[in-house]
Amino acid sequence: MTTSAEISVAAATAGELNQPKPRWMPLEGNPEVLNKYIKNLGVKNDDYEFVEIIGFDEELLAFIPQPVIAVLLIFPITDAHEDRRQKEFEEAAHTPPDYSQAIYFLKQTIGNACGSIAVIHSIANNLEKFQLDSHKPLAQFLETTKLMTPEQRAEHLKHAMDMATANDTIAEEGESEVIDREEHVNLHFVCFVNVNNELYELDGRHPHPIKHKAKGEQGQTLDLLRVIDREEHVNLHFVCFVNVNNELYELDGRHPHPIKHKAKGEQGQTLDLLRSTKDIIMKLIDNAGGDIRFSMMALTKIE
Repeated sequence: MTTSAEISVAAATAGELNQPKPRWMPLEGNPEVLNKYIKNLGVKNDDYEFVEIIGFDEELLAFIPQPVIAVLLIFPITDAHEDRRQKEFEEAAHTPPDYSQAIYFLKQTIGNACGSIAVIHSIANNLEKFQLDSHKPLAQFLETTKLMTPEQRAEHLKHAMDMATANDTIAEEGESEVIDREEHVNLHFVCFVNVNNELYELDGRHPHPIKHKAKGEQGQTLDLLRVIDREEHVNLHFVCFVNVNNELYELDGRHPHPIKHKAKGEQGQTLDLLRSTKDIIMKLIDNAGGDIRFSMMALTKIE
């Protein structure tokens, strides 16, 4: 019997051949914009919001409310980074990806959509913490795509006009100059999450989640921010880091799958997402030759 998800995918893929790549307006990478965006998408509760991470010194990290459930990184995409990414793809083709099937991962096939995809990754991998309006775009999109592959989700997103409208509406309300959808933006978002107390990087340009080495100590939660500078990568693009089943994942829609990092919370302890991502992000900044166009946000519980 054909499921509604299969019907949706069939509809989404019909006529895709010879179609130009769709493009959305790029999101502005600041907490105020993203907090308004998740409300427009249908997040009903007010106890979680994005906050800026201004540095990795302990006194600065202490200002970030806890728990942190996702870390978004915005970084510049350079030629060196793209060369490194191509090498990763080639190596990944010969190695089975190591990541939990519990991760919700979405490939990026829409131009300038990395910000929205990073936001989707951050919420979809923490659904138990959110109340979503069933009549709004995000709840409907996640319900329809929950059994799909990352590639099928990407195809469905191309035809989700309500998601595109929500993205473009908030992009037009940003504090900085509005950028046209046809303009190439050399910035990228990625997301870091904790899955099973292990650190994963989620980048929609990658074929799968990237698992990093950082892990929480026995009886303690993985500290997401403090492990990020030990890993490789680098460009301005949105990436999301999340905790899924106490493991750290990087979600980047450019990758074909989630990236599982080595960070992992020990048995009985929750992954510290904030400190676990620190080493990975610092490594990215180093690889970019000191480029200052990096910014970071945490999706965190507030008082």
